Amino acid sequence: MRELIDPFHYGGAVFRVGLATTEEERASCYTLRFLHFCLAVHAHDVVRLNPDDYPDGLERDDADKTGFLVMVTMTVEGITTTVGTFRFNKCSIDNPGTVGHPFGDGLFELPDTHRGEEVRPEEVFDAGRWVGHDVITPHGDQMVNIGMLLVEAGKVLSKELGIRFWAVIILTRSARTLRRMGWPIDLIVPGTHQYCNLESEGCLIPMDPVYPHPCPRLGAKVKRVEKEK
Repeated sequence: MRELIDPFHYGGAVFRVGLATTEEERASCYTLRFLHFCLAVHAHDVVRLNPDDYPDGLERDDADKTGFLVMVTMTVEGITTTVGTFRFNKCSIDNPGTVGHPFGDGLFELPDTHRGEEVRPEEVFDAGRWVGHDVITPHGDQMVNIGMLLVEAGKVLSKELGIRFWAVIILTRSARTLRRMGWPIDLIVPGTHQYCNLESEGCLIPMDPVYPHPCPRLGAKVKRVEKEK
């Protein structure tokens, strides 16, 4: 892994965040995506892809051949588990599949300009395949915001590569939450649409207002509920 954020200890675990650089690391991301998108193992998941299409248990497609895979790992007592992943593809003429997605009544395409600035495909990340549920630490009373760690790492990578926008198909409920937090989640495909079984929006996120935005890595303490005797 090439680290994008300094490793940190929290709640009895060590967390590392960076780019998957080995086949083993990438495979762990594909496995996590399979569990999330095909089997819906988490309480908030919905089956979006047919598991029969991935007999090896690895959810991957052609975009993974050129994509950057950001990952989060958690190590407890020497055992490391991948707990989050986020894929970024540069949009360019050499990578035409990432410029437009089937979405709504047509394609989710990039606009020529946005917020008064030219939108050049080579300066846009197609950001997707996000898996980042909160994780409760081994001590059992702390949470780590895996989703925000992935976003923070994606921001670091974007700055390194001169990326100015993220093109995302995002769940409508997630977009509403982020907007309430002050994030510039700009709708560029009118309305909401069903995408992989869920109500979603086609949005563009400008990086300039986002770079200084703080990402809370750590959550509040988990409230313990005493079992009835």
